[in-house]
Amino acid sequence: DSGTLWEAESKLMTVSPLATPKATAYRILILADHTFRDIPGVALVKAQIEKYSLETGVLVEVLICDIHLFDAISDRWHPHMVVIPHLHDKGRNGLVDRVRRRGGLCVVLPTEGRPNTEEAMHWAANDFAHELCDLFLCWSNEFALRLPDSIIRTVTGCQRFDFYFSPVEKLVDDKQVVLSKYGLDASRPIITVASSFPYAKFARHSTDFLIRDFENLGVNKGRVKDPVVWVRAEAEAFTRFQAWIRVLACEYPDYQIIVKPHPAEDVRDWIKFCGETHVDLMLNDYIFNLFQVSTVHVARVDCMTIPEAWIAGVSVIQCRLGDVGKSGPGRDAAGVGSLPVSEPGDFIYYVADHIKYGHDGDDEVGQEQYISKWLGTMPDSSYRIAKAILDLLASKQPKTFKEPDLNGMAEIHNILVNHSNEHAVPKTDSIGQFAKSVRYEAVQDWTNRARALLK
Repeated sequence: DSGTLWEAESKLMTVSPLATPKATAYRILILADHTFRDIPGVALVKAQIEKYSLETGVLVEVLICDIHLFDAISDRWHPHMVVIPHLHDKGRNGLVDRVRRRGGLCVVLPTEGRPNTEEAMHWAANDFAHELCDLFLCWSNEFALRLPDSIIRTVTGCQRFDFYFSPVEKLVDDKQVVLSKYGLDASRPIITVASSFPYAKFARHSTDFLIRDFENLGVNKGRVKDPVVWVRAEAEAFTRFQAWIRVLACEYPDYQIIVKPHPAEDVRDWIKFCGETHVDLMLNDYIFNLFQVSTVHVARVDCMTIPEAWIAGVSVIQCRLGDVGKSGPGRDAAGVGSLPVSEPGDFIYYVADHIKYGHDGDDEVGQEQYISKWLGTMPDSSYRIAKAILDLLASKQPKTFKEPDLNGMAEIHNILVNHSNEHAVPKTDSIGQFAKSVRYEAVQDWTNRARALLK
């Protein structure tokens, strides 16, 4: 069942959190990698941890920071636990190892808990530093079963999906607010588009960066035999995708089209495109706000926003472009409802058909089965995550080799403030990713909102 620990870790569940000494305040460091993808969810988890700690007597301090500040913050704060998106990065794993050798624990809270293919699933579940993982928080039983027996795991679901259910949905912008923000007319159809071609940019620039990154992350050679050939194919598929959107915008000028790029895409490609068409661009915003205004959603096969749109009650047109939908969750999603479109004529037809006839063709049963299988039980994932984290602390009762001193705390403050100031104005990084940095002010804003909601 969701939230139940595997037999291998049953002792964790039998230790009362009240066994933790009252005077102990465990320091939990949560690492986040992207402002608009990660902050709301991890802030909600932080608020849930704080609330649950008051109920159980496990005293905690929780700090969320940009993953690139891991070294500087952990070396001064000496966390009892680090919560990290994955353990595939060899360089960052050295920092995790340092935390654990100094008495701390490591919990994996995946950003992507539903890899698209069986090959990607195998890599995500097996090709990482198992010895550094004290607990793996899985989105679904389906993924949990793929982890090696040596990995202690629990099924929690994913915190980002809580934003589609009461009461957390109250934190999402009202539909009218989103309409006003983007100058959209509620009386006309709104086509939302999630682009999902994060590797296409490497066909034009920074190919050497991609090759080094794949080597560092240990990406299975069986998944991508030749990265250069692969990114060229991705770039071609991306060009076709933009062409389809361009034709739709030209042939149906009454349609309002708004595009949200993938967090790892080069947004300069979309800025140029939207400047040439009457297509709107969503950059400084969250995916749940996009679905607030969607009449129909368009996404590439394999895209995570497909089942997320289903959760939000939005119909989806899937586009089969490139080497997608071959196995695993991507193939399963492509088999739900209408078949994915592979030609521009079919794409235009299905969009117009949906606008005219609405949701009648949706396979709600298939959607529910898919969500249950691959995304886990909903809602309350953030609570299950918080409970698993605090139960682990109560069981292991970690002790770090030293406490942070006043100088260290002052340095942490300066690090967070300087990092926030450096990234105060949204900008693209060297490979075109936009406003990626996790700023302290945004974390505090979302944390305070989540705290107020959970009172």
